[in-house]
Amino acid sequence: MVKGGCPVSDAPEMTHPRRIRHYRECAKFREAMLQRLEREKPGAVILSSWDHYIAMDGRASSWQVTPEQWEAGLRRTYARLTRAGIQVIVMRDVPRTHFDVPQCLSRRAAGLPFAGSCSYERENSISPLGIDAQNRAARGLPVAFIDMNDVICSTSRCSPIRNGAVVFTDDNHITTAFSRSVADILGARIVSVSGL
Repeated sequence: MVKGGCPVSDAPEMTHPRRIRHYRECAKFREAMLQRLEREKPGAVILSSWDHYIAMDGRASSWQVTPEQWEAGLRRTYARLTRAGIQVIVMRDVPRTHFDVPQCLSRRAAGLPFAGSCSYERENSISPLGIDAQNRAARGLPVAFIDMNDVICSTSRCSPIRNGAVVFTDDNHITTAFSRSVADILGARIVSVSGL
């Protein structure tokens, strides 16, 4: 149940003037999916969202919310699903490279001037505010977490190629090839936190 650009967090504060229609549609979509989950009562749900709806400095902007607003929205979603007796598994967000990885790799392969290494700093790519907001939102609720970022990058400087596959389709979405290469690890982690 995925709608691009629609966060799991029930954050009505997201009101960017140019995207207000999109956010309203997201709210309707989220509500419809929550109702569907409440009706169908699956054994578990896996939730994930882009953490960069929170600015790295924690300040709200025309399209980003504060960590407190994000946390409150996540809490509403987590609590609603757990109250319905549904096991909630939250998948931590993947790194954000802050550059288009395929473009960078293409420039580098072509030997273009100013082509960079295409590596990125792990510390600058993962949002500690997003992780903290998730943790606080889940406090006291039966919510489990899965983090695959050690598989994506386990060092301070990260390569955009792992297991022979390009990791990113842009600056933060994972390629199908890389996803398949780590599917067994993800599956084992889901089993370990869910008991499924």
